[in-house]
Amino acid sequence: MKESQLLKIIKDNKLLPDDKLKKAISARSKQGSKTDLANAIVKLGYMSEREISELLARSESVPILDIGSHIVDAFAMDKLPKEFLEKHRILPLADEKGKIILAMAEPIDIETVEEIQFMTNCLVETVLAPYDRIKKAMDEYYSLPPHERMARSRQAAQTAPSQPKPIPKSPHLAEVLAELLVERGLVTREEITARLKTREL
Repeated sequence: MKESQLLKIIKDNKLLPDDKLKKAISARSKQGSKTDLANAIVKLGYMSEREISELLARSESVPILDIGSHIVDAFAMDKLPKEFLEKHRILPLADEKGKIILAMAEPIDIETVEEIQFMTNCLVETVLAPYDRIKKAMDEYYSLPPHERMARSRQAAQTAPSQPKPIPKSPHLAEVLAELLVERGLVTREEITARLKTREL
């Protein structure tokens, strides 16, 4: 996902006041390529990694997964270079019969998905996960000696990873999402009402 898309989602849903958003953009610019807008927002304490992941999952209709209980599969990890994984903030979780399950911190574009499919010769199934969980799992994996990585992979092969449940389709989905945003204090009912009136004009 391009930063402009995340910025648009935040602005459209009024998730952050303008002053905080400007501060996050400024902080991101000062850090250059070392960070991105999502990281800047998290570091400033405006939103958590989990909140951003949930926001992106809803906007892109992508399942979200807590990867803390998953064992990283060495066979899947070996299909992509470490530098590539770090650049795109992604983590291969499993290689299942020609399909690679990929945890990502933010939705990736079609070109990147196609590049991954070409590099791995596998179909790609994506799930969203908070970046701090992805980074922790990646750091732990690369800290292990090769024989320990393979041992864990054999253990993972014996226990198939649970498939994340897709967000169900329902005519009430918009209402449920609105209620969640209000409950989390990300938006007020008045703001939702005002936005609906604008759309109906």
